[in-house]
Parts: sequence; C-alpha cells; structure tokens
Amino acid sequence: MDPKEVQVKILLAGNPLKYACKQLGVSSMVYSNYSEVFDVSIEEVVHYVRQNGFPTGTFLTRNSYFDGIRFYEENGKWYFHYQERGKVTGKMEFDTFEEALEPITRIVLRMSGTGLY
Repeated sequence: MDPKEVQVKILLAGNPLKYACKQLGVSSMVYSNYSEVFDVSIEEVVHYVRQNGFPTGTFLTRNSYFDGIRFYEENGKWYFHYQERGKVTGKMEFDTFEEALEPITRIVLRMSGTGLY
C-alpha cells in the first residue's frame, strides 16, 4: 500500500475509484474492496488534516459558481455547506477550526464513496 499521506490526499481530494482500480489492475470495484487499497484510519486522516490542513481541491472556494462542498472561515467562524444548482443544504457553523475538524473530515470521507468510513 502507498504511504498514509498519499492515501489521505486521494481520499480527501482525489479520485479513490480511479486510484483503487489502477492499484488493483481492475476496471471497476464490483468484485474488489477499497480496504485492499486504503488502510488509513479516520484518526490518521484527522491527524493529517490537523497538521497540514485539507489538501487543495477538497473544497470549492466560498464564492465559486460550481456545485460542490464549501468549507471556509469568515469573521472568525468556520462554515460548511453543500451547494447544487444554487441550492444550499447541510449548513453547519463552528466557532473554531478544531471544533469543525472531525465532523467535516468524516463527511468528506463518506462523500469519497469508498464505504470505508
């Protein structure tokens, strides 16, 4: 398996499906399991983000016109939401980055589609 840092970056901001298929030499994950490729724990992912922040590409910028997830700081508070076709859902507000760290990391990992978290 690749180093934990590589796994974290792919899970948070990459394409886990494409990466896993390439690593396993398969065209789909129908008969394979993501645990064959990724062995990083949620605690390791949170620790990485605490030390390094989220990898570039994890979130869209606050004022982006594209659909996707946003996580940003404004006036000393941290905000998270999902936007699709102009509709904002899943709004969350946190007083500190540390307070937001684990719940937001878990959401992003679930959205990776691996079923591991």
